[in-house]
Amino acid sequence: MSRFNWAPTAYKLLNGVLCIYKPDQTPVHMVVESLKSRLCKDLNALPCYQHEILMPSKVKENLQEKSLSLKVDPSGIEDWSEHRLVLGDRYEETDIKIHFVDGISKHSSGVLVLGLGMFGRESVEMIAMSKYLRVYHVKGRFGWATHNFSPKGRILQRTSFKHVTTAKLEKVCAAAQAAHTREMYRLSGVNPDSQEAYEMASSGIIRPAERKTSPVLYSIKCIDFQPPDFTLEIHSINESCLFLRQFIHQLAIKLKTTAVCTAIRRIRYGTFNLQRALVRQQWHLDNIIDNIESNNELLTPERLLIGHLAERVQLPPPSHQYIGHSKGNQHLIGEEVTDDFSDFAKSNEKELIVDSKTCLSKRMPSQNRDPSDTKSSKPL
Repeated sequence: MSRFNWAPTAYKLLNGVLCIYKPDQTPVHMVVESLKSRLCKDLNALPCYQHEILMPSKVKENLQEKSLSLKVDPSGIEDWSEHRLVLGDRYEETDIKIHFVDGISKHSSGVLVLGLGMFGRESVEMIAMSKYLRVYHVKGRFGWATHNFSPKGRILQRTSFKHVTTAKLEKVCAAAQAAHTREMYRLSGVNPDSQEAYEMASSGIIRPAERKTSPVLYSIKCIDFQPPDFTLEIHSINESCLFLRQFIHQLAIKLKTTAVCTAIRRIRYGTFNLQRALVRQQWHLDNIIDNIESNNELLTPERLLIGHLAERVQLPPPSHQYIGHSKGNQHLIGEEVTDDFSDFAKSNEKELIVDSKTCLSKRMPSQNRDPSDTKSSKPL
């Protein structure tokens, strides 16, 4: 039972930022359609037209005349053109505008930020410009590799993982984090040895200067290790679920084994965390309006304008030359000759789409390789 007794009043309150928990195996566009359908159903269940408002009864008991009177004052509807049976439901799915920022893939779950109405759309644009830090729990499994880095893909190879320990995994994660730490200064457009870089680091995290850049990982920590399964907590900006899946694969390559990404869960998007996210059972009108009102305290200038100054900075050219994707598919995309972990920081999102056969070519027997491949690869 809704606490509202007039649908237009509730509809006007659907204007702001909504935080929900996207379930697994559900695309973002299906989540948006489900929200629109539920909101329309709840709004149309409320009184939408004037004749549906319950008016106090003016009928009084007749204590004098016992016979029926033919004179009855009209108390029904005066204008039938505004009846629900004539006009139908007042609200349709096209009346509700929902925008989202930095969606996640179908096979991932976690916090998703949406904007409803005009104010919600403007707030979502400001959130996108702020370049909020995102936190993920990424689960992996050692021992096998697939063509799309997921457990549902076509299996290409099985390997041993008994030599992998927690210390080795943490060492590889620290090396990858160090490579991205060097890269974040270049993406921010400042010299790492300058006073400006020191002031940026002391005031908070160093964010990329542009909205669409290569992914930057700020923290990589192993929070659970139960072979063959493990879980990493990753803090990043401008990442994608495809990048995180390939990151798990490349991490295993450095450990002389293979791995697939079994689950990706976003636990925080900037100031929006799991405590503010509505699960599927809470996607109703009253809960959504309450969530929008509670999120208004996060839309202050000091929280939204944290990355607006970085938009004006122009990125310097990269200082090293990297090997691209050769015609023979002999090299990992974004691989640097002098640093084993620069491929994590240097490769962009387009270059991440690479077949796992290319990534595993260094570990396959010589008889399975292309006879035309005469280039030598760097040992792992």
